[in-house]
Amino acid sequence: MATFQVSAPLGDLVFLHAGRTLTISGNRDAVRDWRYQNERVLHGAFGHVFREKDCSLSDVYSMLLDVYGPQRVELTREVVAEVRRELRSIPKGAIP
Repeated sequence: MATFQVSAPLGDLVFLHAGRTLTISGNRDAVRDWRYQNERVLHGAFGHVFREKDCSLSDVYSMLLDVYGPQRVELTREVVAEVRRELRSIPKGAIP
């Protein structure tokens, strides 16, 4: 399980990644804005469409950087290490 803290323009958000599922909580307006952003078709780390019910940790990381930028996303060293491990190889079914 990994947690991403985001300082979004409309309020703080917490993204919790467990297994292959992402859960979002935080300021109501910020969550609504994220839902709007997600509807505009976000992409995962390897070019596929981002799906919050079926995503890897590197997908979440890539999507958050795309939407909010690196200055707004807080990560632990453990999450960064795991994302780097995932990005070393292209997973089965990914778009190279």
